[in-house]
Amino acid sequence: MFGRKEKYLGDKKVMVKMSDLSTMTANLWDAYWKMKDNGWDTSAEQLYDIIENNRITLEKKGFWS
Repeated sequence: MFGRKEKYLGDKKVMVKMSDLSTMTANLWDAYWKMKDNGWDTSAEQLYDIIENNRITLEKKGFWS
């Protein structure tokens, strides 16, 4: 923007504790249902994909069952 060049730095990975990921996923469910209630189905479905990935990670690590 305004002549500034952005440099791609590659994909970054962030380490998150399982308990924090669990809390974030519960909050994402709340956001998902609010989006569905407002009729934002496409955004809600994208959020659902994130929730599913988190759920799988939490179950594989034994944090959720």
